[in-house]
Amino acid sequence: MSETDLSRAIRASLVKAGFWVIRIQSGTAHRGRMKLAEAGTPDLYLPGLGHFEIKVPGAKPNAHQLEWHEKARRLGIRVAVVESAREAVETACRWRSEIDHERAMGWRE
Repeated sequence: MSETDLSRAIRASLVKAGFWVIRIQSGTAHRGRMKLAEAGTPDLYLPGLGHFEIKVPGAKPNAHQLEWHEKARRLGIRVAVVESAREAVETACRWRSEIDHERAMGWRE
């Protein structure tokens, strides 16, 4: 399975599970198409939850991606590398649960 196919499957599963998913394009212009996000930006954004970097099993994030992930984590932004739709949905559910708990405790609006 290609990373593009995996991305489609992950997005479909997340949407089916009730998550708002935004696909992000990063990098430089390619074949006349402008890519707006900075290099290393993860593939998917789940508003209010975090970001997913999609990798086929065995593939690893590149240096720009690792740098972006570390910068985001230092700022308290959630980032996860996911290799399957199941892993993505489970991670998104865990993030949502953590946020719900923080709200219930009065730690977050």
